[in-house]
Amino acid sequence: MTRPWYVAAIRKLIVLAGAASSVSLASAKTEPPPDDAIVASRPEYPSAARSQHLTGMGVAVVQVDPKSGQVTSARILESTGHIILDEAALKAFRQWQFKPGSTSEVHIPISYVMRGYTSNAPNARTAQLEPQAREAFRRQDYDATIRSATQALQLAPRKVSLRELRALAYYRKGNNDAAIRDYNEVIRLNPTFASAYVYRGSAYMVKGWRDKALADFNEAIRIDPGNARAYCDRADLEGELREPDKALQDYDRAIQLAPDFQRAYFNRSSHFIGQRDYARAISDLTQAIRLWPNDLDAYAGRAKAYAKLGDHERAVCRCESSNKAQTHD
Repeated sequence: MTRPWYVAAIRKLIVLAGAASSVSLASAKTEPPPDDAIVASRPEYPSAARSQHLTGMGVAVVQVDPKSGQVTSARILESTGHIILDEAALKAFRQWQFKPGSTSEVHIPISYVMRGYTSNAPNARTAQLEPQAREAFRRQDYDATIRSATQALQLAPRKVSLRELRALAYYRKGNNDAAIRDYNEVIRLNPTFASAYVYRGSAYMVKGWRDKALADFNEAIRIDPGNARAYCDRADLEGELREPDKALQDYDRAIQLAPDFQRAYFNRSSHFIGQRDYARAISDLTQAIRLWPNDLDAYAGRAKAYAKLGDHERAVCRCESSNKAQTHD
């Protein structure tokens, strides 16, 4: 079973006075911190596009080297409807850079708009609703996210980024059946969307459909071998399937890809505790606490591991540390 994780805060970049290009940034594979992008060049609004009043919304996907944080490739997931706008956005995104270890893939919604100009009413309404949905998601108001995304999807039913956002909101609410239905449609529209397989697999796992979950995790890794979350979630499943060697190999790979992946350390510690390797469990829990100082479960797990080693003094000390973290939370 996976533990809660948190996506990056949404940022918007506005350029030019008479016309503007805007993009919003959010995480798909791993758990990056809010300020994971350390270089974010603004997309240009080409003069040829402005002169023709070209506008549009789309989504780009960038692949990131987890070790260096450098963008290794960028492609269009959903076109803005104009090649000139797509290429301008990709040119900027290829220059982006992220904190090392923060992510392996980022989906970037794109919106080219011109103040005082609207190409048509449905597109304008969708352009209003999508930012509302993403802002609601940032606030963890998943009901509001679903409402806004549903209204937008009635106007743009083939918009993958909106359906994926609604699917994730359903998943966070624990409505796995609705999440699976949306992810089915996301995958139908874009069969190479690795993140959709990861989350659908997680929803399958919660429902106890292990064969389907394993198939989805395998497919996500085939599509995106650098997807740390896919390895971590597959390791969780392999633990349930009583395949500890495979689970450990996948946890190791997830941490190698994303050295600051807190949940991977925590879940690997549970694996070590199951193997009665308490020293390695303590090491992982210490790292998990360093990355997330208010994780009470990590403090409690570490105290229990010390107790299992017979180090009752440290066990009591770690329990006190857990209580202090709870007091300051």
